[in-house]
Amino acid sequence: LLREPDPFKESAVEITGQIKYHFSSKNRFFGGKDVNLDTEACFFDSGHLYFLTKRLIGFSTDLYRLDLSKKEQVAEFVSEYQMNGMVTGAGISPDKKTLAVLTYSNIYLFSKLKDTDTFLSASPKTIDLSFGQAEAICFFDDFSLLITNEEGQILRIALPKETPPSTSPLPPVSQEDKVE
Repeated sequence: LLREPDPFKESAVEITGQIKYHFSSKNRFFGGKDVNLDTEACFFDSGHLYFLTKRLIGFSTDLYRLDLSKKEQVAEFVSEYQMNGMVTGAGISPDKKTLAVLTYSNIYLFSKLKDTDTFLSASPKTIDLSFGQAEAICFFDDFSLLITNEEGQILRIALPKETPPSTSPLPPVSQEDKVE
């Protein structure tokens, strides 16, 4: 575990703790095959660390939770969602109301249900993405996202202040929105 540094004042960060965890073996199988749960996406909320799995088979993602007060534990399964691709990143908005989940070709915006951690229960809004192999996402503020890809490019996407109904996808990202 690391304390989040102030990038304008610090150039190094100390390790403040360590948590040893594993997934229960029953959650490692999909369609009878061992899928070796890969977790490229994580975020912090309300005293818990969350992981989203990247599955090579089936494209569903599982959300797991770790209790930061325990030094060793089995990751607790929270929920599952069927994606249209492999999950590579996630970030929660500064106001803690929206979870952004990244795949190679889409961004899913989930509204957090009040006072719960069932992030994947609400129908997400989707943004189509054409930005190479997108690998990481974070909120710049409550209304914009930063995304990086394997080529080292950074993309900033402005989100509308009023999001459209979940049945209406947001417009595709244009090449003009890229930040080099």
